[in-house]
Amino acid sequence: MPLSATAGVTDRLSSVLSESELARAERFRFDRHRVAYILGRGTLRRFLAGYTGVPAGELAFKVGPHGKPALAHGVDGRRLCFNYSDAGGYALYGFTWDAEIGVDLENLDREISYEEIARRKFSTSESEAIFSLPDEMRKTAFLACWTRKEGYGKAEGLGIHYSLESVELCVDCEAERVTLVTSDGDPKSWTLRQIYPNRRFVGCIVYPTSLDAGGEFVFRYFKTSPDRAPE
Repeated sequence: MPLSATAGVTDRLSSVLSESELARAERFRFDRHRVAYILGRGTLRRFLAGYTGVPAGELAFKVGPHGKPALAHGVDGRRLCFNYSDAGGYALYGFTWDAEIGVDLENLDREISYEEIARRKFSTSESEAIFSLPDEMRKTAFLACWTRKEGYGKAEGLGIHYSLESVELCVDCEAERVTLVTSDGDPKSWTLRQIYPNRRFVGCIVYPTSLDAGGEFVFRYFKTSPDRAPE
């Protein structure tokens, strides 16, 4: 979703924010950052309201030990999980019932010293896979790998606070879908779906496999805009 809209849409979405969210919005130095925050957070509340039936302005949140937000209440005995990422003026949202989810979005146009980061932060196999590609493909492969790393960490509730090289996600850099089975000490397995919303962005959506979640997932992905956020 693009984080841009008319003043009327921005005002409508700001009306559902909490006092602390409004105060945070006012702390942004530049208007474009303030507007992006209001649109991103307001749209998140609208979507959560659409799924739960709780008015957007009445939703309450809690934060995990590593900063991952979650709803403070269930819905008819069920748990709605969500995650959010933004980059380059766009946002990516993810929602699941009764199963954790992590999402990450990266702007392919950003300037980044990916060679150094890959060698320092990724496993040997992952960095070798990236550097085995033609030069013009390496940056995209690196950023795709980064979305997997961050999406996985957010699904686990760790964010980026884990040893990135300890979980190999990027040995096959061109795969659009990867199933990760973790070590024997952690029987969970995760499905990683790589997405390319347009030529400027790469993202990843991470959620448990159907077997571990106890039910079948139906994956639905769509593009939207702030003016189409549910009322």
